[in-house]
Amino acid sequence: MSRIRNQLLCIGLNISCWEARRQDKKVNSEVAASHGTATGVGRYHKDLLPDAPEHQAILKIRNAWRVWHYANTLPWGNDGSRVIRSAAFLDYTAGYRTYKAEFDAACEAFFAAYPRLVAEAEFKLNTLFDPADYPDVSMVRDRFNVNMRVYPMPNAEDFRIIEGIPEEEVERLRADAVTGLNEQVTLAIKDLWTRLHAVVSAMQTRLEMGSDGKPLKFHDSLVGNIQELLDRVPQLNLTGDPEITTMTEQMRELVEFGPATLREDMTVRVDVAAKARELAKRMSCFVGD
Repeated sequence: MSRIRNQLLCIGLNISCWEARRQDKKVNSEVAASHGTATGVGRYHKDLLPDAPEHQAILKIRNAWRVWHYANTLPWGNDGSRVIRSAAFLDYTAGYRTYKAEFDAACEAFFAAYPRLVAEAEFKLNTLFDPADYPDVSMVRDRFNVNMRVYPMPNAEDFRIIEGIPEEEVERLRADAVTGLNEQVTLAIKDLWTRLHAVVSAMQTRLEMGSDGKPLKFHDSLVGNIQELLDRVPQLNLTGDPEITTMTEQMRELVEFGPATLREDMTVRVDVAAKARELAKRMSCFVGD
């Protein structure tokens, strides 16, 4: 475990944004009164900046950034942290810097447009507009933040003789720490197996014939999703699991042909579907199916 621990890094990424939404209690009461219901049966939330492209651009980048972060890391612990191989950290930080630059630029464009967007919101919301819903731009700035924490794996050997605690209790704490780390690694690897199983199962399902005997339609991403995941496996295979390595080598046979060939050549399609079915079946034991 010590060798593996030295090859891993924990990453915590937090991207906070002002959602520009607020519950309107007055409208809640009005709707409840008009329908003769209690005020707690529903809630009305206002979009404070309706149809504001500068604000939507930030949220779009935020969402894409989170998807990228989750795709390039594996789960670790219960605090939202993720784990990555230390050898892949430079690639991760390169992607982080790209997203951070896009996020910052979008934020600056939004801050510059904020006074205009508030004026437009007043017109669009009409009687629902409330100036108190709109903080000063300096306060809005504080609601857009990015924080990345990077730290090494905890070391069970840090449990040495501690004053006031019997040595046998320290040994128990050390053993629990080792067990906990092993369990976290196991869960992280299971997450990788689940991703592999999902993309292969999706290919099997879409390439097999429909109930009417005709080929089902599929998007080009059916092949692209497998290729993208295969490219990430070296940085996600935390333990260098040879079974994962062998399985991904066999998965490459599924992407030897492009989407056009899979649509037009039924012989190739049936063959690839059969390979996907066999791989999905073999993976099922690693994901608990």
